[in-house]
Amino acid sequence: MKLSPLAAGTDASPGEYLFHEPTQQIVLCGRFDDVSGHIQAMGEGRLLYDEVKNFKKINLSPTERRDSLVRGCKKCKG
Repeated sequence: MKLSPLAAGTDASPGEYLFHEPTQQIVLCGRFDDVSGHIQAMGEGRLLYDEVKNFKKINLSPTERRDSLVRGCKKCKG
């Protein structure tokens, strides 16, 4: 897992997971306001409203993405 800063040209989509540096937690992006430079996100059951520079984008490698998929309980295989 690599963390990359949000650049001016990139945006965070609602529903995307981001890393919030001051609280050291992974949060769910709710609103990305490029004009004011703030992101509203949800983490640990509460809303955060902070500057874009305090968030980092989470990049997974193809193997990490494949391993994170839910595979089920394997009891349903006929």
